[in-house]
Amino acid sequence: MGTTGNSAYGVAYDSGKDEVFVTNTDDGTVSMISDSFSIQTPTQTTGSLVVSVRDLGGIAISGVVVSSTSQPSGQTGLSGTTGSDGKVTFSGVAPGAYTIQVTKSGYVTGTGTGSVAVGSSVAVIITLQTQPSSGGGGGGGGRTRFPG
Repeated sequence: MGTTGNSAYGVAYDSGKDEVFVTNTDDGTVSMISDSFSIQTPTQTTGSLVVSVRDLGGIAISGVVVSSTSQPSGQTGLSGTTGSDGKVTFSGVAPGAYTIQVTKSGYVTGTGTGSVAVGSSVAVIITLQTQPSSGGGGGGGGRTRFPG
């Protein structure tokens, strides 16, 4: 393994030969560092999941509680709340299949599924419909009699 001179300034890497070159400004020289030097590129092992919640008219719904009801082995459950854009993003999640449940008062609970791949982002769009009203129907069929 080589060493550099005084005041190392610039660095260049030759990937074909696995060599690093360093310029030394005080010495006016260039040093070469070799000997099984390699640059490791981190390997990505996760992806992300973006859940969007809309109403039947396509309008974003904020404040929706989003959670996973199933996820890949080793992945902890996901839990979050949609923002004003109706979305919540889960980053750094394990690849595999997810089942998502969304709940908000006044709406029927919804579900969706998505499969995350390493290094990519998957979108799950879930449409919620409002709870049917319990409808307190119109009055009874009483009659008023007038003498007559």
